[in-house]
Amino acid sequence: MFMAITKSLLMLSLCLPLAAQDLMAPTKVGNGDNGADLEGFEKLESGPIVKARDLAIEKVRALNLRSIRGLGNLQTELEKSDLYITKKDINDRELLKLGAFESDRMGYIYARTFARPYAATRFFPVAKSLGQDQLVALHIHEALHRSLPQSIREDEKVVSAITLEIVNPDANRDDIEKSIASYMPKELEPTSYNSAGRSFFLEEDMIQRNVFEYSYGAFFNDKDENSELTNINEVHHLSSKLYPFGGSLSGTGLGLSMGWYDIDSQKEVGPLSLSLQHQLVTSTRFRLFGFIEHSIAPTTEMFEQSSFNRDLTKLGLKMYSFKNKNLQLINSLVITVPSSATDKRLSTPVVYDYGFQYHANATLRGLIGPFGLGGFLDYAIAEERTVTNGSFQTIEDREALPSVGIELGYFAENFNVKLSTRKALISDSQDIDYSRFGDIKDFGVGDQNLKLGVSVLW
Repeated sequence: MFMAITKSLLMLSLCLPLAAQDLMAPTKVGNGDNGADLEGFEKLESGPIVKARDLAIEKVRALNLRSIRGLGNLQTELEKSDLYITKKDINDRELLKLGAFESDRMGYIYARTFARPYAATRFFPVAKSLGQDQLVALHIHEALHRSLPQSIREDEKVVSAITLEIVNPDANRDDIEKSIASYMPKELEPTSYNSAGRSFFLEEDMIQRNVFEYSYGAFFNDKDENSELTNINEVHHLSSKLYPFGGSLSGTGLGLSMGWYDIDSQKEVGPLSLSLQHQLVTSTRFRLFGFIEHSIAPTTEMFEQSSFNRDLTKLGLKMYSFKNKNLQLINSLVITVPSSATDKRLSTPVVYDYGFQYHANATLRGLIGPFGLGGFLDYAIAEERTVTNGSFQTIEDREALPSVGIELGYFAENFNVKLSTRKALISDSQDIDYSRFGDIKDFGVGDQNLKLGVSVLW
């Protein structure tokens, strides 16, 4: 399916809003476009049309339109679309023969694009006669034809109406969201709390909800060898995620996490974790989510007398793919950068220098009514660890530890309950477990853990 071309009604409506409806002409879309209108064209690298595109990007960014459902890809389309100008103008009669056209009352054709992501925008010489504000509107109009949901992107009346809302000098983000809501397909309508709860199981990093969670975890060890901290039996975590910079479907989230641990029936404070999370824009059915997290080790006696006494910085990427609304596959990769821990139990402190760590995970989740079931494969690799005790130094080889796990969930209207467990499989070295990674928050100790989480969404 092809799209064509912006009309001067859009430009005129900027000056004569009362006449906009009278000037609207229907769009005809066909499959006969052979690109003949582009015989003789060149790429635009500078000039008024390129400058207007930069101003259009600036306007869209200032309005934070990425956080509005249906407009998340508009800025990207403005930024990524190549700009060309043809050697000659073309009238509506000539364009009709090609199978797709739109024109104003005078028959002027200003620009043309295809209704698909990242298609080029092609301008005709007559576009040079437009003013700067008109060119800005033209860029936005053409980009909407490529970025709106497929069911509406070729509807000229809808595209023109949304364009006018955006270019309105008094426009603001909230007013635009309210004004265009009626044009968006039903599948993009705001979800109810119940569906948000279901979404939290399927894609906890993507839902348009702020989240507060309490979780309880227990560690187990089936090996004959003891973990480095076998006296850690339980962990309690409080975490929250807020989206002050736009909705979580396209905005940036701030995450906080803190915990305390049961150690020989006493409570010890655990690491404080700070994170930034952002959904990466993609024109495909895949949804990408990136984050960076920094955990600060506490100065408690327990941590200072262990190999866990280190700060952690992690970079992560998740990719979500839906088979349907009830079945989803997630692939994720987390990289932990090197850092050191100092064990002060001995008169001569023992220093643990950790190398890079890589943590890959593939999770399949499905929903049946209010219940969720999932399973995952987990593979963690720790690079060499250097252990220094005074003048003595030991280099521990790279270790790999695969795991499997299951997840169960129940979802009420405004809260969720999820139970998960992870079990280590055969390791490179039979005497290692999760303690080898020096990450008490995400790995814990032993070779098996159990986690129960309760989340509140709003």
